[in-house]
Amino acid sequence: MATSPLRILLENVDFRLPTQVTDDNSVIALKSLCFEPLLRWQPGGLFAPGLFSCWTLSPPSPQAQSWTYTFHIRPGATCHDSLPASRPHLTISSPEPFADVLDILCEFWPCQMSQDGKFVLGTVPYRVVEFEREAGVRRAVLRKVDTRVDGVEEGSQWPQEIITSQERDGNARLGVLLGGEVDVALNLERADYLDKVDFDTSTGQAARLAANMAVNNEALVMEVFHDLAIPSATIISPHHLSFAQAGLSPILHDPEAARKPLENIDISSTISLRTPQYMPEHAEKISAFVAKSIGLRKDIGDLALFDSTLKSTFRVLDDKVLSSSRNTWWLGYHDDEIQKLIGNAKTKIGDELQENLLWLYIAHPDVVWASRLGVALTMGPSGVLTLA
Repeated sequence: MATSPLRILLENVDFRLPTQVTDDNSVIALKSLCFEPLLRWQPGGLFAPGLFSCWTLSPPSPQAQSWTYTFHIRPGATCHDSLPASRPHLTISSPEPFADVLDILCEFWPCQMSQDGKFVLGTVPYRVVEFEREAGVRRAVLRKVDTRVDGVEEGSQWPQEIITSQERDGNARLGVLLGGEVDVALNLERADYLDKVDFDTSTGQAARLAANMAVNNEALVMEVFHDLAIPSATIISPHHLSFAQAGLSPILHDPEAARKPLENIDISSTISLRTPQYMPEHAEKISAFVAKSIGLRKDIGDLALFDSTLKSTFRVLDDKVLSSSRNTWWLGYHDDEIQKLIGNAKTKIGDELQENLLWLYIAHPDVVWASRLGVALTMGPSGVLTLA
């Protein structure tokens, strides 16, 4: 059993409302120590039990005119306040088949409110005993609770206490780790200087095609991400459902060919590139690289840079592609055939989304973390942190 506290430095230390979902890897890492997702997302768009240990799907019947999922809470699941996690089962019904229910449930990490009004009570081995917000900087202390199953304590080798603290700057997080002040630093894909870390492992379809051919994604990955990313091939990442089966490759960099789609288009007007400063990582550097490649002003304007969620195929398509949904991140794209394909099978991913380009595809960053020697933990592509 580890007796010294494990000190983890993150970009963000926060506990959101249980109804809020986020793609912030640091928040997900913190959640994964204290809470359980309803279902656990697996690479390839697959699912594994979480707080829901099993589930069934019932087709319509004379008694029930709907498709009904029945989810069963893990037996013995208890919150940190010793109260049962929830009622023993939950049902979700729909008049039509809805294949994305499991996909959506992976995004939710249920928690209960503590006596001081904070949503920090979960069902897994670490309980939040301190959570401070001071001058925009947050800190949380987690303490291991006894979670014996059939007399065997889960994670008996894990540390009794974990201290998580916040540092927004990626280079500063790496410096603190190298200085020995913390044991683990997360979100180092945001850092610029990783040489000291030892790694062991637009206006239409024609314009979007031209932009994709004009930007050298392999060079961008090397220059901006220090080769810690994968060039994008389509709207979703290699970790999404059915990407491997689709067999897609990134669009080849060809500046000469990029000019041809624009031969009959008026390109005299100025296009500005809208640049966020937080999420996706290296947003301003990506914008500068793209602006240099295409000849844009790096300013607020017509072309927006934002990130695609890593895990949920449904959220990418529904939030950002479907014109019928017109959700928060929909930017005006519409194609009748794409709408039909997604409507018929919302989990379909294939060549259609590369042949009929939606965006300028950039890269899928790796999740990078570092620790001192002897710290046994892993971090998956979705940001979930697991103690070994």
